[in-house]
Formats: sequence, C-alpha cells, structure tokens
Amino acid sequence: LSRKTWNSPAIRGALSTLSEQQGLNSEVLVRAVRTRWNTVTEVIQRALQMKEVLGDLCDMHQFNKDKRGPRLRRFILSEDEWVLLDDLFRLLDPFLFATKQISTSKRAVVQEVIPFIDVLTNHVDSFRNDEDLAPSVRAAAERGRAILDKYYQRTDESIVYRIAMSKSSFSDSLMCTYAYFSPAPTVQGSVLPGCQLGG
Repeated sequence: LSRKTWNSPAIRGALSTLSEQQGLNSEVLVRAVRTRWNTVTEVIQRALQMKEVLGDLCDMHQFNKDKRGPRLRRFILSEDEWVLLDDLFRLLDPFLFATKQISTSKRAVVQEVIPFIDVLTNHVDSFRNDEDLAPSVRAAAERGRAILDKYYQRTDESIVYRIAMSKSSFSDSLMCTYAYFSPAPTVQGSVLPGCQLGG
C-alpha cells in the first residue's frame, strides 16, 4: 500500500485529504527502503498512526473500479491484522531507537553498543515468552534473539569488552529514558526493572 501510494499522485492526494479531514499530523505513508531495514518499523508506525483513514482510502471506488488499476481494497486489514502490526511495532521500536542513538555518533564504540544489546536481548525475550502474542510475532522475537546472540558471543574473544563495560553508563541511561517515556507496557517491563531513575 505504501508503494502504491508513493507511485500515484491521485492516491497521495486522496490520502492527504482524508488525513486533513481527520486532523492527523501525517499526510502520507512512509516508503520502505531496501537498504535501510529500520524503515520497516517506520512504515508500520506511520500506518498505525493513519489507521482510521487507510480503510476509507482503500475502499474508494476510483481506486478499485479497474482490474488494471491499483485495486486498493485488497489492502484493507482486519482488526486482528492491525493488532499484529501493533505487536510487531512494539517489538521493533526499541531497535529503531538504539540504531538512531548509535548512528548519531561519528563512530560506534563498544561501551555504547553492548548495553543496548543487553536491553534488546531482555526485550525480545519478553516477547518470545509471551503466550498471548501471535506465533509469528514470537517467532520474529526468537529470530531476533538468535541474531543478537550471534554477535554478542564475539565479545567473549576480546578483552576490549571488559574494558568497555566500565564506561557503559551513558547508553544504559539512554535506554532507561526511552523505556520510561515509552507508551508500550512490554518495553517498560523489559527495561525499567534494571533502571534507577530519579532520586
């Protein structure tokens, strides 16, 4: 749907009009970029923000009347599918936050990266162990844990890891701040227990 929207001025215009009528801050969907995996999280986030108008957009007659046209009605999601998207966003959002924080520096240093991995590991564990979530979401968390472990195990071979951990408080503080202001209870539950905020 995002690709169809970006490729059609008519669809973009209709979405902008619907968004303005509903008082939404966003007027267009985010376009995914193959070489930037974090854009998947941003695509989902924007879709959730525009949920109330996307159904109306996809149901418009002018975008469904021709078999050679965009046929947007096939992109209408059920309520269960919206719940799934929300769960996936809550799983992926801390990765987006960590990536942006690390990317703001001219160079990524070990004492900043390792604490993020620690927190993200706890985060994906909370998702893969949550039996209330869809199997696909838990499987995604399981895959994420495997990738985190793959790279984390490499620190066992270097003394740099032990030296760097004495300088890790800055990244710990960033992730704790993120969790404190996060609207997602799952994020708060996986991060805040290890934080010391305030007094």
